Amino acid sequence: GAHNEKIMNDQDAIGGWIVPEPMDPEGYRDAYFAFLRQYLVHRPMEFLALEFHKLKRFWNVFPRTNVMADSAARNRDGLISLFSYGLLLPLSLLGVSLAFRSGFRPWLLVGWVLYFCAVTLITLGNTRYRLPVEPVIILFASLALHRAWESWGARKGHGARAG
Repeated sequence: GAHNEKIMNDQDAIGGWIVPEPMDPEGYRDAYFAFLRQYLVHRPMEFLALEFHKLKRFWNVFPRTNVMADSAARNRDGLISLFSYGLLLPLSLLGVSLAFRSGFRPWLLVGWVLYFCAVTLITLGNTRYRLPVEPVIILFASLALHRAWESWGARKGHGARAG
């Protein structure tokens, strides 16, 4: 459903999932390998674009909401996402940078996130598949907030409190 000609021509669905035409299991397998051969050999840039769309969907701040929901519900969900994950993601990136600059090498945590990015490239992009890496994202974001709090306390003359 994530690797077929139909999804490549649908800009709203690309990177996600479209139910392919019904066929027997062998037909699905043959269609999948024909798609891969066609795009990897003859249209590799379009295949890379598909992979980019999957990652974009995986990390999207505004997940796809129920199309049946009214616009007020979609707007509410968008605001909630913006002020939660929309703040969490940049803080997490800052936290990764701070962790590496401080001498701590969080390769296992970064590897965990990269593993799920790779799984997304193999399957499809979906924000719910990001759930297993969100604890790591929160951990790095908390490091950034902790450093900001320490910096603010030092500027205010309180210094960092020993704990």
